[in-house]
Amino acid sequence: KRGDLFRSLSVQITANGLLAIGVSVALSKSFMVGMESTGWAVLAAVIGLSVFWFGVAVFERVYGIVSDWTLLELCSPDNPLLSDLNRQAPGTYAHSIGVGSLSEAAAREIGANSVLCRAMAYYHDIGKIARPSYFLENQSGENAHDSMPASLSAKVISAHVKDGIELAKKARLPQVIIDGIEQHHGTSLISYFYQRALNEPAAGEVDPAKFRYDGPKPQSAEAGILHLADMVEAASRTVSTKEGLDKVVIGLIDATIADGQLDECALT
Repeated sequence: KRGDLFRSLSVQITANGLLAIGVSVALSKSFMVGMESTGWAVLAAVIGLSVFWFGVAVFERVYGIVSDWTLLELCSPDNPLLSDLNRQAPGTYAHSIGVGSLSEAAAREIGANSVLCRAMAYYHDIGKIARPSYFLENQSGENAHDSMPASLSAKVISAHVKDGIELAKKARLPQVIIDGIEQHHGTSLISYFYQRALNEPAAGEVDPAKFRYDGPKPQSAEAGILHLADMVEAASRTVSTKEGLDKVVIGLIDATIADGQLDECALT
């Protein structure tokens, strides 16, 4: 927040001013010299803050560092990608906002970067812009998957990750956001269509590897939180009671751990 900068500036001004007055009085015992030194001290604090603000922008560009200010800017609904998502896939947009709230709250609880979690959540499903009607949250009538083989449906569903990465790179989003898009499903099984494939006539032997996302698995605590929040938010809309929701959430987390999806991230 901008208020943080002003608080930092006030601390610098106070410290510099007291130091300037103390040194000036000790050396010259002149009130005017002390006031002049204090003025220079205040100016130094203002210049220091300005250099810092400019330096953050420069270092972000040169070294690929992403500050919380940049992440907060990315969370603005006015961002072109988020505007497109809201217009073309409003159900996915609402889902992403919900995932952002869950992720941010969870990150605060364990000391992870809550702003990063929210930013990754807002963009994790932007690939659905390419085919919004193939995802349940955007459907209002006929389901296109009803007339498709399960294997093809799984490919369409998993493609939103690659589509999202392409859109993010085109928009020059930070790599940490791209990582969130790439890792938010890990290598998890697209279980609905896998089960449907098993029940299809003359299905024969169904290879589960063909019904898994490409991954990689979440590599950071924030990506792991996003992975869990994405599943929980989607499942929560199908449960009507708190007791039922608790059971579903615990079941999802246990299944994710058993599947090894959190093995490579910093979550215990």
